Amino acid sequence: MFIDYIQSVGVLGMQKFNPLIIRNCDEITKALGQLHELYALDSYSLNFDILEIKTFNPDTQEEITTYDTNDNLRQKFDISVRDRTESEHKIFLELALDRYNTKLTLTFKKGMTLSLDETFLETLYNELLRNFATQKIFIDTTESNNFKTGIIENLKNAIQRIIENPTQSTVLEKNESFEILRSSYIPRLESKTYFHPKILWEQQNQTNIEFASYAVVRDELVLEVLAPCSGESGRDLLGDYHEVNIKQDNKQLAEIVFDEKIFRKEQINDGVGFYALTTGYVSFNDNKLSMLDSQNLTEINIRTTGHLLGGKEKATYVNITCSNPQDDAVGQGIILEAGNVDIVGCIGEKAKILANNIKIHGQTHQRSYIQAHTCEIDFHKGSVQSEELKIQQCELGNIDAGNVKIDEVSGGNIHAKNITINKLHSNTKLYVSQTLDIALLDGGGNEIYISPSAYFEDRKKIDEDTQFMQECVEKINRLIESLNKDNTKIKQAKPIIKQLRSIIEKNNQLNQPIDKRMTKAVAEYIMLVRHANFLKHRILQIQESAKTCNRELKNIDENLKNATINCHSKWNNHNEIFYDYLFPKGRDMMSLENEEECSIGIDKNTLKLTKF
Repeated sequence: MFIDYIQSVGVLGMQKFNPLIIRNCDEITKALGQLHELYALDSYSLNFDILEIKTFNPDTQEEITTYDTNDNLRQKFDISVRDRTESEHKIFLELALDRYNTKLTLTFKKGMTLSLDETFLETLYNELLRNFATQKIFIDTTESNNFKTGIIENLKNAIQRIIENPTQSTVLEKNESFEILRSSYIPRLESKTYFHPKILWEQQNQTNIEFASYAVVRDELVLEVLAPCSGESGRDLLGDYHEVNIKQDNKQLAEIVFDEKIFRKEQINDGVGFYALTTGYVSFNDNKLSMLDSQNLTEINIRTTGHLLGGKEKATYVNITCSNPQDDAVGQGIILEAGNVDIVGCIGEKAKILANNIKIHGQTHQRSYIQAHTCEIDFHKGSVQSEELKIQQCELGNIDAGNVKIDEVSGGNIHAKNITINKLHSNTKLYVSQTLDIALLDGGGNEIYISPSAYFEDRKKIDEDTQFMQECVEKINRLIESLNKDNTKIKQAKPIIKQLRSIIEKNNQLNQPIDKRMTKAVAEYIMLVRHANFLKHRILQIQESAKTCNRELKNIDENLKNATINCHSKWNNHNEIFYDYLFPKGRDMMSLENEEECSIGIDKNTLKLTKF
């Protein structure tokens, strides 16, 4: 693969990416990635036009213009890489092949604006073709094949169907998917079942879990049973030919046991589908489809219910009332994902609960993990992250919150913007960024930190911005190295180019022929200058991005100066206060030994802790 500069449109000094031609490219995504990396560009800054499609035999590597139906085929492309246009930035689509590479599904993503305008359809087709090339979907270039006509017709029909929906505007409010391409090859298949909630959860989480039920909502396709298929020989969408031996011993459609009050059965294209009639958690085992009554549970564990997954986004409600509140309502190692959770009982070892709203009337194991937006816990020993959190008693627990109120705490680590404690005992580490309010301090050995990373969202922002700025430094250094090389070449070539331009100008005045080598040298010099200007522009852009992140960090640091620690009792025993700041990076510290009631703040001029 080789890259040639081609002349870009515009005047000298325009800060645009100078188009590049890449020939015989079979790894377009990799090539674009290298260019994004080379010029420190944001992802998707560049796009490309297909100049030529070359089909070849993967075994002989010979280019072919005509091919038999049973040939294995691959393609290489001559492309021109350029800036992505404004209209292309507004096209949000995704392609997905089925597991046999026979069906290609196109998804218009939420927020995309649809139109039946010919210009839009042409732009959409070209973007689709680029996606085919990057994902190595075989593009039939034979004259007898109306490839483009068929694709555009499918696009028209799909867009027409979508915008005719009275509840849908031309701007998509949700993703819309449809089949855009199908191969001549049809695989021979036995009857097969697809338990969609499980498949989706495993794709999203990149793992699989045994013994689980999965959340579904009303009218969601839960189970798909495909009819057996004898198959047909042909080429798949990646260009591979498959020979199918037709047999007559295919099994019949699998019989599914299900409750008609909970699921409905419908005929679909290649078999039957089972749809949920209500929201809940479903399981599929031994050809039996079941739904769990999640609102009347006495416990969940591996032996009885298994894990309950995928419910956070689907607003499921889980109510668990243990007959003995001292027993585990959520068993060891269980994962529970739900919209709302109400539990009477304890949370077992290594149990994990992820929900929007959680109430736990019991104790959490020290090796359990809770994550929610709002959460209430009676007795906490484990780890919890929540925007709004209330705890009656916390003993050696780990807390990560926005705002937390605790009746009584002893030991552990607490990170939050605002912390309110009625009674603080000993040996607790507290990290706060706005206000810490203690009604009664009844112990010693506590460490209190006024910290910019106390709140988990700020901590995430600090980590992201710090990493981003480090990447900016690396990108700038890389670009400066390239720019220095360009500047050296420009400096060396400038006197020669000045002479060549003078000769060209005189020849033009005398109407004499001009040596092509001179015009080529001048053109290459112009391209070199444009390339240097582009690098300068990228350096300035990256510097500005880094400055934006730096301002965000300074804003966090500035707000931290308003933090206060209020203790409404005597500071018993020995306790320590720390103030960590980012600009300039440093720390102040104050020790309190049996001090009278006082509050602690920050002197904004000296960056020192002060009592008031």
